[in-house]
Amino acid sequence: MTAAAPVAGPVSTTADLVTGTRSSATSIPAGHAGMDWSPFGAVVPVLAGSAGAGASVFAAAAVDALQRAGRCALLIDTAEPARSGLCSATEVDGEHAINPAAGVAVRYSWRGHAVLARREPAPGPEFGSPEQLTTGAQANSTEFVTPSELTAIPELEPTRWLPLPPLEPLHTTVVDLGQEWGRPRSCPDGMLSTGALAWLRAARAGCAPCPVLVVRATRPSLAAAEAALARLDCATRAGELVAPARLVVMASWKKHGWPRGVTGSAGARVTRLMDDALFVPYDRDLDLGGVTAAPTPPRVQAVVSQLLDEWGLLPLSS
Repeated sequence: MTAAAPVAGPVSTTADLVTGTRSSATSIPAGHAGMDWSPFGAVVPVLAGSAGAGASVFAAAAVDALQRAGRCALLIDTAEPARSGLCSATEVDGEHAINPAAGVAVRYSWRGHAVLARREPAPGPEFGSPEQLTTGAQANSTEFVTPSELTAIPELEPTRWLPLPPLEPLHTTVVDLGQEWGRPRSCPDGMLSTGALAWLRAARAGCAPCPVLVVRATRPSLAAAEAALARLDCATRAGELVAPARLVVMASWKKHGWPRGVTGSAGARVTRLMDDALFVPYDRDLDLGGVTAAPTPPRVQAVVSQLLDEWGLLPLSS
């Protein structure tokens, strides 16, 4: 991918995403360095507009569609284990893990031919050396991780999630942010782009992220999404963060269009995304079992592939 001018805002066209340019570029303000996204390929952060919206299902379906088309994909699960919608997305946990920062480990597992990265508490000295952690080995111990330790896993900068050795070539990184993005935390310098919001940073190099906002076709879901977006207004207007590029409606009972009485509850920010919303059909197995190690249903992948193809993330032959 070619380096892009540092910009903010949603992708304008498919060509913009592929080339890393935009039709209405604005510079990142002074003091906001932006992010070098070139090691990640195309970055697709998946934002849950409300609880249970289906962000993890969309993320898994996107990665399934990418690998079926022969693309190298990395799926990142930023949620803590107790809140993860991808906890059953692989048959077994991978043996390879790294310690990118104190108190946290990132474990890599296979979902088909895609790599799933998840964070977990870093073992203490009684669990063995970092080398034992990397190989999946564990020293003899009767100690167990407590719930309080699970809720204190440090967050990571995007570059800390990349596997070593790197995936080459890495075409697309899909990031399941769940609802973490809706809990912004300010840094001492006033910037918001920490934690999950780091995945929405404007680009200094590479293509800027293309966030997807996932909702259900219900009034509460649209209201929650509007409230979360409102908290990011200052950062998106300043060019520090990238606003959602598309709205995705999960588990839709209608192939196209909204149920009666729902759209009127949408606020101004969500309304701007409603005209070209993508409707992913309801699937009973997904509704009951969530994301499992099995591929997501073909009809769900087919709809998600429409967006990936529109953004130029699938090969022409797919």
